[in-house]
Amino acid sequence: MSVDGKKHWSSRQNHDIVREGCPVGYHVPDMPPKLENAKTLMLSYRTGEWPEITRDFLPRATRMIEVTWDGEIVWEWMPAENFDQFGHDDAYRNAIMRQCRNQNGVFQNTCSYVGPNKWFDAGDTRFDPENIITDDRGTMVYIISKKTGEIVWKVGPHYDRDPALREMGCIIGPHHAHMIPKGLPGAGNILVYDNGGAAGYGEPNPGAPDGTWNALRDHSRVLEFDPVTLEIVWEFSAMTQGFPDGEESRVYSRYESGAQRLPNGNTLVTESRRGRLIEVTPECEVVWEYVSPYNLLDSGDLFFSDVFRGYRVPYDWAPQAEPTPERAVIPPPNGEFRIPPVEG
Repeated sequence: MSVDGKKHWSSRQNHDIVREGCPVGYHVPDMPPKLENAKTLMLSYRTGEWPEITRDFLPRATRMIEVTWDGEIVWEWMPAENFDQFGHDDAYRNAIMRQCRNQNGVFQNTCSYVGPNKWFDAGDTRFDPENIITDDRGTMVYIISKKTGEIVWKVGPHYDRDPALREMGCIIGPHHAHMIPKGLPGAGNILVYDNGGAAGYGEPNPGAPDGTWNALRDHSRVLEFDPVTLEIVWEFSAMTQGFPDGEESRVYSRYESGAQRLPNGNTLVTESRRGRLIEVTPECEVVWEYVSPYNLLDSGDLFFSDVFRGYRVPYDWAPQAEPTPERAVIPPPNGEFRIPPVEG
């Protein structure tokens, strides 16, 4: 990057950033991020060509980097440079070679540390707290060994080859996959916003004639699952709220989004494309909701209220601000709610 005729280092940061001291980007009791002299883990971009993967020029191939307080890169990892580790079949490779659309397949949406957990305490080294968990814009969630750079745990992209994965169903275009940290309900499970939409590569189908973006689902869900058995522990979607078949898209954000486990056991869900933040209970009841009033114009005439990701933080995370007096929000009964008429 050039500023005032001088070259300056640019991280090309995107999507995620985590400060040493806390494994994830949100508040975890007794795990505050360090405020100084700490390393930072982030997603960034590289531009280039990887002809063994795709004939497309990639302007935004993602890489993860860990940076010291002084700006020195001390660790990095790129999907494009570790492509053989994923175990993709020929159909996947052929499709991505033909057209690596939007860098899907070598594009990550998440990076965080695995963090302290019960699995590692019991001897499972795949879940070393220093290891990195990430997800693929296609159909994968995986963990990389910080020491070796090897993929040591993976879900997807082939969901038809294991009974547990068939039961889980394909994770499509996921965001914010992370291990729920110690000190929070569900600690040790994987929490991920499974966006849906279209993603992945493989055999062609009517929705993906050339095999690109061949996984299709027009609704979202939030999954919490056991990383060892792959059993779904909790799920939030329109269906788990009780909506009937045909109403699945009542929870749907094709891009972005996330989910934060709260100390009270509830989950804060960001449905990005609708600018909607909701707190839901383990029974999938919505107990708090905020919808951004700020509309943005997409490429065309489509307006949307985009919120990339929301976090709930305690007051002491912003000590420079005075705590706001809290009051109960009691909605009026639906039968009595009326919108005042516009005069004139």
